Amino acid sequence: MKINVLKHSKNEIKIKIIGESHGFCNALQQMLLKEEGVDLAGYNINHPLVSESTFYIRTKRGVEAKAKLIKAAKALEKRMNTFQKAFEKAWKEGSEK
Repeated sequence: MKINVLKHSKNEIKIKIIGESHGFCNALQQMLLKEEGVDLAGYNINHPLVSESTFYIRTKRGVEAKAKLIKAAKALEKRMNTFQKAFEKAWKEGSEK
């Protein structure tokens, strides 16, 4: 994954994410939309065969977009770790039958 910062201010961030598709972008978007103070979080992939998206975040006045993006990324990481542990447990239990 490679990220290029296209635009940034306290309340807005626009980045290009290279090497990821809808799966990652949609998951990150959902985490951002759960964050209080986030007005808008969305992404655009210009062509389905190219793993390159433009991601945009806008927060309410006084809310730092960068902090919300970092918090959402950490929440996504935590959910993926929880999923991994649950899957490994289910796999082990299924293999024992």
